[in-house]
Amino acid sequence: MKPKLLLPSYLKIIGLFLAVTGMVLWYLFLFQNREIPFLRYEDNMLYLGAGTYTDEVYITLCITGLIFIGFSKLKEESETSYFLRLNSLYWSVLINCLLTTFFFLVEILADKIEAIDKLSTICFYLAIYYPLTLLAIFIGRFIYLRSRAKKVDPVGSLQFLKNK
Repeated sequence: MKPKLLLPSYLKIIGLFLAVTGMVLWYLFLFQNREIPFLRYEDNMLYLGAGTYTDEVYITLCITGLIFIGFSKLKEESETSYFLRLNSLYWSVLINCLLTTFFFLVEILADKIEAIDKLSTICFYLAIYYPLTLLAIFIGRFIYLRSRAKKVDPVGSLQFLKNK
């Protein structure tokens, strides 16, 4: 079965550049309180007051870059890589749904127990970055499965013939 809807392989490099740029902007905006000057807005139709679109830009750059990295073709695309992608996507959706459920449970319990207020704030921010975590888990799992698949004997993993 030939995989469909994969991006060209050169987009992996562009995706890496976009993702790293988005993460640097994210760090500068969130932890250094810096913003891109031309992305500021003053009292427009959507918001009352002043603000910036820097957070939307870095999230868009990160998501676009991670999509380019995760869904670009490999040099040698085969049926094995297709099934590795499918398995990685399955695990990323499963883990991401479990994490999201955990985040919302922590949010509900944070109202009742004030000791986990800081954990609640962390879970809130992680729930906001839901698409990023989905793609990051997918890419990490796919890289892990590919590296594990390379270690398997090309003959077919005949474990019982190995010498002690």
